[in-house]
Amino acid sequence: MRRLFTFANVVSLIALFIALGAGAYAATAVPPNSVGSPQVRNGSLRVRDLAVKTSTLRVFAKVESAALNDTSPAGASQGDVIGFKNTLLDDQGHAIGKLDGFCVFVDPSSRTCTESYLLPSGKINIVGTTGFGEGTVVGGTGRFAGATGTVDGEPPRPDGTIPNLFKLRVPR
Repeated sequence: MRRLFTFANVVSLIALFIALGAGAYAATAVPPNSVGSPQVRNGSLRVRDLAVKTSTLRVFAKVESAALNDTSPAGASQGDVIGFKNTLLDDQGHAIGKLDGFCVFVDPSSRTCTESYLLPSGKINIVGTTGFGEGTVVGGTGRFAGATGTVDGEPPRPDGTIPNLFKLRVPR
């Protein structure tokens, strides 16, 4: 018959209780928000480890100008490019920025677009099937530096402006 309490079993149980006790002490004794830059090694944190701020932003695009490069065959077809400049408005119709972009038609019903929303607090960069479709936020500047998220375009309102709703995640 084997002995229940061997030297290895006793030592491993003592080590287990010490580890559990130290973890419990650290969880209760370390004040909240007391770990900062001096306590973190370089390269030990990734972007997903950092806190992000989520927010929504609605702007309205008013078409200023657009130019179409219509390749053969005539009409919407693969390779057509449209470039545009829009004024961005807030809910009250006040100008708050500019929207510059272009779209390349993949086929008559599909296009890939790149857009820059220039706002007073920074720029938001978009790639996707934007316009009345969807786009992915791929970065920005200023307040929007490192931003990710989505933008959803809606059909034009009666005044001709196009609503765009951003769902943003921006590192703090």
